[in-house]
Amino acid sequence: MKAKILFLIWCLVFLGGCSLKKFSVNRVVPVLQDVDKSIFSETNYKLVKSGLPGSLLLMQGMLYATPNNFDLLGMNAEGFCGYATGFVEDEDPEYATALYLKGRDYGLKALKHHRKFRKALEKGKPFWEAIKLVDDKDYLHALLWTGLCWGQNIMLNIDDPMVAVEATDVKAIMEQVILIDDSYFYGMTHVFFGAYYASLPSVFIGGPEKIEAEFKRAFEISEGKFLLANVFYARYYATLIVDEVLFEQELKKVLEAPSDAIPEVALMNEIAKAKARRLLREKSKYF
Repeated sequence: MKAKILFLIWCLVFLGGCSLKKFSVNRVVPVLQDVDKSIFSETNYKLVKSGLPGSLLLMQGMLYATPNNFDLLGMNAEGFCGYATGFVEDEDPEYATALYLKGRDYGLKALKHHRKFRKALEKGKPFWEAIKLVDDKDYLHALLWTGLCWGQNIMLNIDDPMVAVEATDVKAIMEQVILIDDSYFYGMTHVFFGAYYASLPSVFIGGPEKIEAEFKRAFEISEGKFLLANVFYARYYATLIVDEVLFEQELKKVLEAPSDAIPEVALMNEIAKAKARRLLREKSKYF
């Protein structure tokens, strides 16, 4: 009897501890969201580059206590994608691939909170068809960052046929973002599609006009203040049409523009400047 009582007390303490951890994590999530906003508004590129891995490990660790926390899953998808794109991809593509896939998996887990989408997959519906059921604005964040993680990985490994076959699913995710709100996150989905279409043979997209239209829409949405759009425009569109003047013009425009024109994404603009400098140094690779 004594042993049974001790065992019962142990169970109650253990379960109470788990519940307390979940409660604590859930209470901390809003604070992490504020930290996330603070990081995006930071203009010190080196500071964020050195500090972001620690933040990612923290957010990832918190999922051990609440593995199905919708907000945390989305924040992890965003964090791993942003770190890979902004600080890793240009120097270590293999490492970036691992980060993108980790972020994609977190994002997919967040999307499976959508009951209709989850049930459709369980019934064997193709992913590209099931994702059309996710038409709720509350899922925009998860849709965007899942699609970006997955799509950036495809573009990074475009020559791998095993990766390329996933392109239909990624396209379907990003089309849902546009369907719900094409201006979301300063038109980032249009920036993505411009780069994505430029990575494909022209026979699949019908020519460079479609690519240019995506970038023009992105410029329109952000009023030309979201500088990553200019960087991707130079990297993918200008190189596709072999326009060296346009390439240099767009990248110099990025370097001359204020990073805090949109204070909420000053970091993204700092990342754009770092990428612009790198592309100008490596211009001979493209022309």
